[in-house]
Amino acid sequence: MVLREALALLDDEGFEALTMRRLSERLGVVPMALYRHVANKDDLILGVIDLAVSLVPIPSPDLDWRSGLHQLAHSIRHTMLEHPGIVGPVVTQPALGMHALVIGEYGLAVMRTAGFAPEHADRGPNAVLTYVLGFVALEVPRLGLLENARRGIPNGLDIVYDQLPIEIFPHTVEVRPRAEELVSEAQFEYGLHCILDGIELHAPRKRRR
Repeated sequence: MVLREALALLDDEGFEALTMRRLSERLGVVPMALYRHVANKDDLILGVIDLAVSLVPIPSPDLDWRSGLHQLAHSIRHTMLEHPGIVGPVVTQPALGMHALVIGEYGLAVMRTAGFAPEHADRGPNAVLTYVLGFVALEVPRLGLLENARRGIPNGLDIVYDQLPIEIFPHTVEVRPRAEELVSEAQFEYGLHCILDGIELHAPRKRRR
């Protein structure tokens, strides 16, 4: 109850709002009552992180390593987007709860089953995880850009590009990068496949596609 309400508070008001006093107000109890459930705020944050991680769907163990890591990456991203308030503590707070260990075990299992050496079985999933966390950390504050793009609302960059001297920025003027593309679904897939392609270079030869 306490952790679920804390997660809801994060989703509604952001990480800065997660205080013992604010949480007790939402629960309708005095702040001291929370200490029956958590030792302190750090313990509360670790509990909330573990709760959020527990919501990540674990892919089938029957998938090959590439499909497994690909699906796991999307599971983590989608869970974090459903609970955007968790992004701050997940990125900044070292945590290794039971559910995080379950995710880690899955990554190691699909890699070792595929025949990867222990070093690459560890570093491969780590590369995917850090990519997902970094991408979502950029994505959440920019969700408004994506929504505006879907509504056809300009972001102002076209005006900037129109004013750039082409002799200095010929490629920028030609490509005209879109701000929302930085955190789009297509960009996420592009980066994820690049990482998986790199991991595949370390796969045992008989296992390579």
